Amino acid sequence: MRIPSLRRDRFDDILKIVSLFFCIALGLAAVIAIVLIQARSIMYFNQSPFDGVFQTLFPLRKMDVGEFAGRDFYYFHGNGIPYLIYPFYKIASIFLDGDLSASIASTYFVNVIFIFVPMYYLCRLFMGWRGSLITLMLFSITVEYLPVFGYFLSPTFIGAPMGVRMAPHIFMAIAVARVALSMSTGAISFPATLRRMVIVGAVGAVMPLLGAEQGFYAVAAAAGAVFFLGARRWNILQRISFTATVVASFGISFVLALLILFGSLETLTAIKDISDNQVWIYGVFPNSFFADWNEFFTLKLSGAVPSQLTTIVGAVALMICFGLFLRKVLPLPALLVVLVLFASGLLSWVANFGYVGQHQAPLFLRECILALALSASAIMGKGAQPSRTKEVISPEVSL
Repeated sequence: MRIPSLRRDRFDDILKIVSLFFCIALGLAAVIAIVLIQARSIMYFNQSPFDGVFQTLFPLRKMDVGEFAGRDFYYFHGNGIPYLIYPFYKIASIFLDGDLSASIASTYFVNVIFIFVPMYYLCRLFMGWRGSLITLMLFSITVEYLPVFGYFLSPTFIGAPMGVRMAPHIFMAIAVARVALSMSTGAISFPATLRRMVIVGAVGAVMPLLGAEQGFYAVAAAAGAVFFLGARRWNILQRISFTATVVASFGISFVLALLILFGSLETLTAIKDISDNQVWIYGVFPNSFFADWNEFFTLKLSGAVPSQLTTIVGAVALMICFGLFLRKVLPLPALLVVLVLFASGLLSWVANFGYVGQHQAPLFLRECILALALSASAIMGKGAQPSRTKEVISPEVSL
């Protein structure tokens, strides 16, 4: 029997793939183990009744008695969130004793989906599955072992549905990236690009339903980012029309969505009313407030320090990506992704005038990790490109 030969370089390639897959699997297994161990706390909940735990319990209880979010009551962090969690809440209620455990378990499950699936999809737009899994592994390990910065986007976080609330930033980055990638071929006309801007705005109309104020910040960041689409292909007026089209499409689609889904625009008033009354319905006061802009730039309030530090690092990451773009290493779509994530995180700082905490830290942490992954992928891709030499054939030889 003839034994098939295996070249050494081919064997080395296979060995590298197996080793890389083993490292990815081992890293993800470690993260999954941590998540599953932490998930046991759902079954044995014994914590102080801070507001985050009950932010989904009370709305789900209301839906159990036939009330609807956005019509009969208003959910502060986005009226679409209770509808996302409710089906899993009903399933969990079958297996778990009590609505509190079912609420926490279903919120936990939806959080995990919204933390990882959109991020993986965004990575796959620019790199292969191995690079995407490595990025997720790096993000997971970072938020687990640096909880001061990443806890609110950790799958082990039990409380408010932070994974859903922070998802609009990723979704709008995906929308901008898809348009930018489609334009990279150079075959799309200006009217066709405007039509894509309408779609971006319509997608943005869903974001406030998932993240309330975070949704607005994400849409604003995306509208600003599309100004830079097409590099030097479009003039200033055309770029302004991109941004204006996204804003107009978002405004019209958002108003129509509220009228169709909830029958009124009272949800907008509810966001302001609840923001003005930070005690909410739980009787639990929030953290400190920023008194003025001077405190905004000081380290006086320790709860904001992680967000301040990661904002600085996020700005550095954006500048590095811009430098790589100028050197024609990082493509424009990847730069726009980092820009959307940074700008939306920067805009979300406004929320700290009503509630000072670490909420911005995981946003910039995620931006930095994606900036690192996209830059590394672009650099390795640039280095792996074979040099193209044009072979010149004389007419005499060709004949």
